[in-house]
Amino acid sequence: MQNPFELISDRLTNIEALLIEIRHQPPPKTLDQDLDLYVDFAWIMNVCIGVPETTLRGKFSSKKIPNTKKIGKRLLYPKAIVLKIIEDSGSSVAVTNDQLGQNADRQIDERLATQSQKQKRPKRG
Repeated sequence: MQNPFELISDRLTNIEALLIEIRHQPPPKTLDQDLDLYVDFAWIMNVCIGVPETTLRGKFSSKKIPNTKKIGKRLLYPKAIVLKIIEDSGSSVAVTNDQLGQNADRQIDERLATQSQKQKRPKRG
């Protein structure tokens, strides 16, 4: 008869090896990572300071700026295409990498804050 503690020890060693293997694998692409490639209308309004909202909405409705993702009622726009159209339009809106980085950091902070608030809510029941 085999010692039950040896069996438990072997299983624990296998679990530890699996955890180490999982820890070193790249995480699978999630919806949040996919959404980083897309922006919503509020983000575009923050980047296009000085451009009226009606002008932007007109460009979206006439399909000059395409929307490619719809999640529920939310329309998302491809970030690269939007920035290229803004640059090509020759408008006075200059978007620098620093501004993009700051906007991205702000959006990440907002997203993390909303996620942490959702997790802190007590469950009713």
